[in-house]
Amino acid sequence: MSGQPTPVVITDSNGHALVISGGTSGAQAGSPTPVVLTDANGNALTLGSPTLPSGAAGVTPSAFDNSTKLATTAYLDNVVKGPSIVGFRDDFIYGDVGAAISTVGNFKGDTIWATLQIVAAGTISASTNAATFANPGNATITTGASSGNGGVIYKTGGTSSSATLGALGSNAGWELNFIFNLPSAASVAIRCGTCIAGQNAADSPTAGIYCEYDTANTGNTNTDYTLVTRNASTSTYAASSSAPNTAGYDHIRLFSTVAGTISMQVNGGTVVTSSTNVSTAIQGIFIQLLTRTSGAKVMILDFASYEAATGRV
Repeated sequence: MSGQPTPVVITDSNGHALVISGGTSGAQAGSPTPVVLTDANGNALTLGSPTLPSGAAGVTPSAFDNSTKLATTAYLDNVVKGPSIVGFRDDFIYGDVGAAISTVGNFKGDTIWATLQIVAAGTISASTNAATFANPGNATITTGASSGNGGVIYKTGGTSSSATLGALGSNAGWELNFIFNLPSAASVAIRCGTCIAGQNAADSPTAGIYCEYDTANTGNTNTDYTLVTRNASTSTYAASSSAPNTAGYDHIRLFSTVAGTISMQVNGGTVVTSSTNVSTAIQGIFIQLLTRTSGAKVMILDFASYEAATGRV
């Protein structure tokens, strides 16, 4: 008869018709019994490992989704070659040997960094270092031997030049990664992240977003790696539960998925956040090492990277 639909029968791979069990409305509205698909033998069906047909489409995740969602071709095209994704990575496989850090200069890893002393005393240098298969490259920063001596490498021009990354505090969709080793966690300070222009060598910057471990900052960052959001010389601290691993490498991840909220994760552990004293000024990347005693301190850099979904077209 015209207009009557042809019955559809769902079968499994053995040709057995599938039946639906359950599905009653329940004693009360809003509490239906679950529906279970079974084969002819009463076995519950599962999806198993299905293959999507050619041409199947999906929802494109946002940049830096960092989940188990499926990545569409649009997601990959955007991340790999799209102009809206910007950034850099440095494995320090190639680098200067014994490059002295004095006034403003350059240190060459796989990319070029500016360098500067923190307190102009002692011998401060950056150099490449023997590495391992798991941690190739490695650049070593060595401070002078007087308390307060230090060095910084950073991504911008001179000490008073403009920063390069824009206003990270008022934007989401960006991520910074640093991997390094501190051979000694005693009487030392490290900072890695971003700060405003002209504050790269300040101890500490007047404004920035960074990870800090500083044995001189008692009660705040002297025990564990700590997220610092700092604006107008006022800091908010969010401590991780991770102290420096002097026998190996630590991985610091700074990121934002919500504008105005900064997150930090150490070695894949618990994420800590801060949304107070988040500077909305333009910032640039910096990595600092200082000694807090009358002896030189060393930091071995293995990796640094920055990525951002800027919306540039």
